[in-house]
Amino acid sequence: LEFNVGIPIRGNVGLQVVRAKQNATGVAWDGVKQQAVPMSFDKSYTDTLPSLNLAAEITKTTYVRFGAAKVLARPNMEDMRAGFSASVATSGASLGQWSGSGGNPMLEPWRANALDLSVEQYLGKRSYVSAAVFQKKLKNSIYVETFDFDFSGFPNSTGVTPVSNIGRLTAPVNGEGGKIKGVELAAALDGGLITPALDGLGIIASYSD
Repeated sequence: LEFNVGIPIRGNVGLQVVRAKQNATGVAWDGVKQQAVPMSFDKSYTDTLPSLNLAAEITKTTYVRFGAAKVLARPNMEDMRAGFSASVATSGASLGQWSGSGGNPMLEPWRANALDLSVEQYLGKRSYVSAAVFQKKLKNSIYVETFDFDFSGFPNSTGVTPVSNIGRLTAPVNGEGGKIKGVELAAALDGGLITPALDGLGIIASYSD
């Protein structure tokens, strides 16, 4: 895209389609058969992700950039594992209580609507400073939750008799809603701006809040 409304503006529009199919396999303890049995979980989803990027040339060295897009980020591989570890506490305030932690093979990715706006000032061919604001409206998130879980049938090798088969399981789960917003300052400065002796050396720095 390229047009002029008093100042030159150029940019692009895009569309990405993401199709994901994930599978996790492992073993689960069968309390009736008193043995480990295979287990498998499948999850698939499709996302359509449009995007828009625009850059306005305020002057030959000053640009304003705007971006809007639907974005996603896949869960960590370890968060999608099938299975978890569990045990009975042998000491402390939780003596005799079941607890465990593990993965969630049914996780979906982070999803958000993202907006970005930045101003960039170029100081020659190799140097610039910029300031940006950003906001992401979360449609889907991933967080770690601890919840009640029935550990009936799980092997207990601790020698401590559980006070109950209901214990606490910690695992990643999907949540909805929320916002991430902030500012970012960045600079790339060529030493040649100070003295020719530093030409080819430089500093890159950034700060986000």
